[in-house]
Amino acid sequence: MPTPRMTMKTIIKILRLHAAGCSQRQIARACGLSKGSVGKYLQRATEAQIGGPLAEG
Repeated sequence: MPTPRMTMKTIIKILRLHAAGCSQRQIARACGLSKGSVGKYLQRATEAQIGGPLAEG
């Protein structure tokens, strides 16, 4: 069974919390995700060079 897709709101929340200095564990708790999922999306954002402006506002 495939994994359900993550909403864009959740992804933006992950990026904003990361930009605010939260740890992956703190982000996972705040979003109701596993630490591995948070790490995966942060890695994908890094590879796509997404960070600054989207994460801040």
